[in-house]
Formats: sequence, structure tokens, C-alpha cells
Amino acid sequence: MFIEPRTKTLTSLIVLALGLVAPLASQTVGRLDIRVKDQNGEAIQGASVTLTQIGGSATTFERTTNKRGAAIIAVKDATFNYSLSISADGFQPVETQVKPIVSETKRFSYELMKFGSAPAPSPADETETPRELTNTPAEAKHNEGVEALRSGDPEGALALFDEALALEPDLVPAHSALAGIHLQQGRLDQAVSAAERLLELEPNSVRAINILYDAGQQKGDDKLVKRAERLFEDAGVSLDNPAFKYNQATDALALGDLQTAKGLYEQALALEPTLTPAQAGLATVEHALGNYAAAAELAEKVLAVDSDSLRALRIRYDSYSKLGDSAKEQEAFDQLAQHDPETLATQLYEQANQLFNAGQTEQAQDLLLKVLRADDSHVDAYFLLGLCAVNTGDIAIAKQNFEKYLSFGPTGDNAETARQMLQHL
Repeated sequence: MFIEPRTKTLTSLIVLALGLVAPLASQTVGRLDIRVKDQNGEAIQGASVTLTQIGGSATTFERTTNKRGAAIIAVKDATFNYSLSISADGFQPVETQVKPIVSETKRFSYELMKFGSAPAPSPADETETPRELTNTPAEAKHNEGVEALRSGDPEGALALFDEALALEPDLVPAHSALAGIHLQQGRLDQAVSAAERLLELEPNSVRAINILYDAGQQKGDDKLVKRAERLFEDAGVSLDNPAFKYNQATDALALGDLQTAKGLYEQALALEPTLTPAQAGLATVEHALGNYAAAAELAEKVLAVDSDSLRALRIRYDSYSKLGDSAKEQEAFDQLAQHDPETLATQLYEQANQLFNAGQTEQAQDLLLKVLRADDSHVDAYFLLGLCAVNTGDIAIAKQNFEKYLSFGPTGDNAETARQMLQHL
């Protein structure tokens, strides 16, 4: 007898939380699109935007708004909250908190009040500032392009980015993505054109300058290389700075450009072999590319320095699982379960539920036992184990799990089904 449980569908973020690689992401990166305007709705160019991670590494990002009053910031870990400070000459500063979304661009609009105007609202009093904006049609197309790029379809992504720019010609992230794709595909003239357009919109865009530099090197165009070097110098960037390479890699990763990110992380590590954030970033990329042995090795290096790194713990566990190394998988599972039992259990339960509904009962049982090793209070795992036992004909085990499920609460989502099963077994 096959009975499908009435279990709730889990969001894709559960997959993200374990750090497994799925199209649109397995990464923890996110992007913030900050728009700054005055009381009349006019863009404020040159406003200082400072974003600081709350907790973890306390990473700080500093940007200046462009002529559209926009500042784009890619963060490597969108699972954290961030404090945001915005200031501009002649205006009252704004201090607040924001929360990125993994693998998406989240857009906010802020209105700065001139000095001498009514006081700017405190974060506790804010009603419209910050204001989260819904995606425009162009931004929706751009996000589809990012999804296509991360799923390994650069040409499909290219078409979607072009559609986005047809709707909104000044959409900075789309120009940035186009330049990267053209460079990666060897269309160097088109990469240069896209990078030049990006520089028009964001004069100090380090990503655009980097693409010009790489394209010049590949073309053997010394004039273009020297121009890029001057632009780097004007932007205060040293080509031999590992932090620069790391930040460029993180920006590429946020756009789904895995090959560019990999090369830049490797360059950062060549300059500073013990740069732990770059090791973690490269581990993420190698895992996304299916290079599980390399991903596991890098995750081990990160954990040797930071034993509490959830990203490294998740990558190490899944990499050893994909490699079929049972001993190391078990060790990695136990350590991950100690640090993040609820997320691990939830993600494994979702996989088990899918296997059960596909008729793969024994595989589902194996995962459900792992769920309970990670979190023995995961109530739905007991119910699903009961159904698995019914399908395999192990009535005693079925009864035991249904009774355990009901012991957590007689009014759970599947309580009535569990009681009916106990009556008929």
C-alpha cells in the first residue's frame, strides 16, 4: 500500500541553507541595490553608502552612489543582517538595518532630508524609509538571466540580459553580466563595448575596469591594458592586492559567473595562500562546478582555521557524500549536525519526502534515519518513517513511528492520518 503524506512543501531556501548547489543557488551571496533620493525625488549622486555585516566576520563595504543615485553591493553571505549608513553633503544621514536575499537582488529606496528640514525618522519610526521596491519588468528579466547563467546556459542568459536592457537601457547589473559573459565566451570586442557602457553608468566600476584589462591582455592590446591600469590607479586599486582579487571574485560569483570567479579566487590565493575567505569562496565555486574533491580539500583548509564555518561544514559534508567516501561523510555529517542540526534535518527531510513520493522507499528510510540523527525532535520524520514501514510491510516499526509522531502533538498536520493508520494496522 502506497500512501502519500500530506507534508508541507519546503521553500528553495532550505536547499540554500545546506549549501548544496542547485540552479539559482547554492550560494550564499546576495546583492543590494540602494537608491538614494532627495525630498523632491531627485537622485543624489556622490552619497556615501556603508554596509557592515552584523555578526560573523563583520565585513564592511563602502560605495558611492552614481548619477542615478544608485549603489550596488554584492555581499558574500546574505544570511546575515547588515547595518546600513547613508550620508551626503547637506543632508541628514540615515542609519538602519537591511537583510539581503540569497541569490537575488534586493532593492531599497531612501529619501534623505536636507539639514534644517523635519528630522529624519529613527529606524524604529520608519514607515516608508527604507522602502523595499518590487522588481521592474527589466529587473525580473535580469534575474531570469542570472538563473540561466547559474544553470549553465550562458547564451540563454545573454538573450535575457538583452531583453532586460531593451526594457531599461541603464540597468547596471545587466551590463555587468553581459560584459562578463562576452569575456568568458571569447567575444572580446563585445566584452569591451559592454564594459565601456558599464563605466559610463558607474565611472569607477572596478568590475568594468577588470574586464577591460583582461580583454586587453587576451587581445594583445597594450593600449587597452595601459588604459585599464590607469583606471585602476585612478580608482585606488592595486592589481597585486589579494583583497581586490577576492572582491572581484565575489562580485563574479554573485552574477553566477563561476569560471571568472574561480580564476580570481585562485589569483587571490596565489598572492596570499592563507586567505581564508578566498578559500571558502573557491570551495563554493568548485562545489558548484562539480569538482567535489577540490571543494572538500578547500573546505578542510577553511575549517582548520575556522571550525565553526557553516558554509565550509556544509560543502565538506555534501562533497564527501557526492564522492561516496562513507567514513569522511559520516564524520562531516556529525560535525555539521552539531553546528546546525535543524537546517540539516530539514533539508534531508525534503530529499526523503521526494524519494518517498517517487516510490524509492528504502532510500527515503536511509535519509530519514539521518534526519533523526541530526534532530530527534523532527516530528514529520517519524510520520514519514511510519509510511515507509507500511510500504515495506514492517508493521511493528510503522506503529512505533506513528505513535512517536502523535506523542509530539495529537493535532499535527498528519495526526488524523496517523490515528487511522494505527487503527487499521
